[in-house]
Amino acid sequence: MSRYRAVRGTFDLLPEQLGPWHHIEQTARRLSHNYGYTEIRTPLFEEAELFTRGMGVLAGIVERELWTFHDKFGKKLALRADMTTGVVRAFQEHKGEAEGQPFKVFYLAPVFLLGKDSEEGSRQSHQFGVEAIGSDNPALDAEMIALASAFCNEIGLEGHKIELNSLGGDKCRPLYHKKLKDYFTSHQNELCATCKRKFKAHPTWVLSCDDPGCVALSQVAPTIFGMLSSDCKAHFNTLKEYLKDLDINFELNPRVVRDLEYYNRTVFQIRCGGKVVAFGGRYDGLVEALGGKATPGIGFAVNIETAIDVLGDKAREEEVEGLQVLLDPEGPESTKVLVPVLARLRRLGVRSEMRYGRSGSALRKSARIVVKLNEANAFRGHAILEDSEGSGDKLPATRLGEKLLAYLGVDEDSSGSDRGGRRKLARRPRKGRGEDRDRDRDRDRDRDRDRDRDRDKDRSRSRGGRSNEAASEQRERPNEEADDGRRRKRSRRRKQTEEEGRRTEEQPAPPRRKAA
Repeated sequence: MSRYRAVRGTFDLLPEQLGPWHHIEQTARRLSHNYGYTEIRTPLFEEAELFTRGMGVLAGIVERELWTFHDKFGKKLALRADMTTGVVRAFQEHKGEAEGQPFKVFYLAPVFLLGKDSEEGSRQSHQFGVEAIGSDNPALDAEMIALASAFCNEIGLEGHKIELNSLGGDKCRPLYHKKLKDYFTSHQNELCATCKRKFKAHPTWVLSCDDPGCVALSQVAPTIFGMLSSDCKAHFNTLKEYLKDLDINFELNPRVVRDLEYYNRTVFQIRCGGKVVAFGGRYDGLVEALGGKATPGIGFAVNIETAIDVLGDKAREEEVEGLQVLLDPEGPESTKVLVPVLARLRRLGVRSEMRYGRSGSALRKSARIVVKLNEANAFRGHAILEDSEGSGDKLPATRLGEKLLAYLGVDEDSSGSDRGGRRKLARRPRKGRGEDRDRDRDRDRDRDRDRDRDRDKDRSRSRGGRSNEAASEQRERPNEEADDGRRRKRSRRRKQTEEEGRRTEEQPAPPRRKAA
């Protein structure tokens, strides 16, 4: 029987490969929060018509790459191929109209596209994106570009280039489209088959085509910069001034276009290593196109796979704290002792693990402290503690959890911890072991003294023929002779306890016999 493999166009991310992904996701969340954006999550699939109306029926994604299917009720659905349309649908459904500040959200999510041909198969890619719906202020455009650039810098895409363009608005775009259409009509024999079919409806889409003939025509095609309306020109000029004030370098590129119908006015892309890693722009008519009130919006998306591919060996990884404690049982009896100890350590935020398999060499190398417990010493005797210095300390098996926490310097009564529950463990001074033994002896001595006092009280209460008042007077009246006797008795017991403690360090103490 043949083994199953990942579907063509998809891939697995194993634990050792996720370091750069975690760093990118962590950076995306932190920067988004710093800029005032909160996370949104939309369904993996939507009604297919949402993408058709939002992106346009002639959009390449809709024509060739939209993954559609029908549910059992006959409704046509599609795996999401674009996050912007889903976010706008969610805004329209739950928010209606933006009040005051715009609706500002970010996402880290997969999108799905069918291959452009039968050989390429299905594809899944991941995006980090940001959307702001409810304002047409050019300062918001500058914020978007600043955030995208800051993200690229922080993940290591140094030397990236920002390319800026304007697609115009409702007033100037029709005029530019007519001029561009006339130009391509006179050269339509030089266009590729796809552009020949689409240029009359969407002449700007030819500018984004990578066919050599279309690229050559686009390089000398008319630009929109001299045809912008006064409003669009003012908006674009103000944006450029903001970017200069923010020391963000950019270059104008009239061929920055995407074959999606919803873009207007500001569009931009970020290139690094010869690839486009991010694309964004305004979509002031998208909310209305999907059935809502006219509401401006702007956003961008980064293709995470492309970013990691460009980074290559320079991809940074998230700093993850290593394993702090490894519990190493010899067999089932020692495992029974260590399971509650493991739970106790984890509850207190100590990053801990237990060796379950036969070989644990990799875990031993990664752990700061290894605690070994054999079967013979499971319920009596000692566990052996090994750290990076090879200390070989012995910890009593019956009080292993308590002693291990003391060794690690973890206060069980304190609820504070680092990094969402993980504790940074202070290295315990090696010279303090004798002090710990003295402290344990003092605690045992105090416990014996309290037990003797309780026993004396019980004996006093059990004496017959004596009223409660007489017993009270007897307890209050100092009895020096009795006190001396008790002191001598406690002294003898202390010496006996210390002697037993010294013998315990060499061999397990025999179980105490119960008093008859």
